[in-house]
Amino acid sequence: MAKRAKLVLLVFAISASLAIAIGATLLRRTSVRPLDKISLYYPFSFRENLNPLNVFSVGDQVLSEHLFGFHARTSIKSGFESLLSDVTIESTAGILTVKPKYQINSADGSLLSFESICNSIKTSMAGTRHAPYGSILNNVVCDKEKPEIKISFKKIPVNLRFLLTLPDFCLVDPEFVPMTKESALKASTGPYYLKSIADGMANLSINLHYPSDLRANSIPDLELINYKAGNSLAFIESMSPKVQHGAYFFGFSINQVAIENLKSKGYTVELFPTEWFVYLVAREGLSSEVRSNLLKILENFKQSKSMQESLGSPAHSIAPSDRQFSLKKDNDVATQSGQISISKYPIKITTLKSWIDNPFFKVTIEEIKKYFPNLEIELLDPSDSKRLFSYDTMLTLAPLGISPTDPLTHFSFLESALSGFDKIISKDEIARASIIDDESEFNKTIQNLERKVVQSKLLMPIAHFPGVIAYRKDFKIDQNIAFGWGLQAWAFQVD
Repeated sequence: MAKRAKLVLLVFAISASLAIAIGATLLRRTSVRPLDKISLYYPFSFRENLNPLNVFSVGDQVLSEHLFGFHARTSIKSGFESLLSDVTIESTAGILTVKPKYQINSADGSLLSFESICNSIKTSMAGTRHAPYGSILNNVVCDKEKPEIKISFKKIPVNLRFLLTLPDFCLVDPEFVPMTKESALKASTGPYYLKSIADGMANLSINLHYPSDLRANSIPDLELINYKAGNSLAFIESMSPKVQHGAYFFGFSINQVAIENLKSKGYTVELFPTEWFVYLVAREGLSSEVRSNLLKILENFKQSKSMQESLGSPAHSIAPSDRQFSLKKDNDVATQSGQISISKYPIKITTLKSWIDNPFFKVTIEEIKKYFPNLEIELLDPSDSKRLFSYDTMLTLAPLGISPTDPLTHFSFLESALSGFDKIISKDEIARASIIDDESEFNKTIQNLERKVVQSKLLMPIAHFPGVIAYRKDFKIDQNIAFGWGLQAWAFQVD
């Protein structure tokens, strides 16, 4: 009996311990609050008076992708695909057909009318920063009964598929942009709407009227938070997947050690090659001797240890060197070698405050200062970034976000944004290049345009860098609804 009693007590004790353990596990599980906000970090600034039809910065693009619906998308998995509309291109006939396949509602619940969709497309087709194709457009015909929109070109631009995935051609009523606090709900047709922008942070909330099958999670709030690109390495040291759910990095701001650090912290890390082009703009008025010295300095720098230890590769044109339409080192007409003389000429390089501490920018400036000891640095606030592209500057050091597959959008943006570039490449030249459908002839034409850019010595190529994304490992990206670059909060599957 005594043995049986001890056995009963032992079983009871084990059962009690097991129950306590199970209870503790359940308590831990129930005490873990479900995620109610996604926090993503970017080295870009965001502005409240956003106009997706007139995107100037990458911050504008990131915000636009979250706030507005898109007719089509590109992804790593499937390339170009229809999204909110069925998009078909009849190359022979020169016709693009857009047929909405969802009812599009703004975040306030109001219907985005077919007329508004039509007006948006007409506005875009009249010419945007990335698509100056008014000269090859025949007409835009909107049929409300079908409903569909037919856009007729003299000839289809070869980069039209890529253009349709840019904010320039998003679903928005032109009446409500640029956005204001009052129009934010009405204007937003994408996965989120804008609540506020303050202190470098954009606060967004989920648009419950956006098609649920195009959203991988229903987490109600989203923060897009700006961090200083120059502090990227220190920022990575401080990051935690529980707080910083994801982040985007310039490839020129970090190194391989930082990438391994992110992985060890519990982030998935992905690199997107040649998303960034770093270059120097040299204005009129600089002597041929100064320009020659700068070109020699940059050529030597491209072969330096600093370049080799970075994530970048030397650039000889705006387009990355591994593309058929780019310039290679052996045919880079502006490459200069020989003795570099030390000059007392007082030059001034203008760049943004948020870029100056980037490791690659710092070593580039240090290299130039070896030969121009009287070098002065002018730092601008991000809000004054348009001055970088104006005649006000002597020399500008800047990055340009690029598509590695579509050289025409780079020319289009620079033609509209960089003072003096239109004297090198005109809208008409870009439009004529866009309708060349023979690949060999197209590549040759783009190379000739790139050669004109380099020969002008207005824009001096330095390097191409990847874009880098990091996101917590329990987040998975739904590639069926993601875009082809960066971080998109709506595409995260969250356990």
